[in-house]
Amino acid sequence: MAVIFLIMVPVSTASGPDGDGDGFSDEDDSCPNLSGNSTEDRRGCPDYDGDGWSDPDDGWTGGDGADMFWRNPTQHADHDNDGWGDSSAQGAT
Repeated sequence: MAVIFLIMVPVSTASGPDGDGDGFSDEDDSCPNLSGNSTEDRRGCPDYDGDGWSDPDDGWTGGDGADMFWRNPTQHADHDNDGWGDSSAQGAT
């Protein structure tokens, strides 16, 4: 009787050292000391609402590309500065 053992090993997308363990190598990680899942404006930075756009911080604001509506996964920018997200009915022009 043959017995086969299968060992499941998690595979990371990181191609080098990943100090914060978020799956982005430190070389490719815009926030190498903070674990995060952003992919749109920066890679590997905190993204509270999970929409891909990183949360703003002291060095990265909405003007730089950070999520201006970091608690709303359906909005991230307000290019016409009307206070409503560009994807909202209120912000539509």
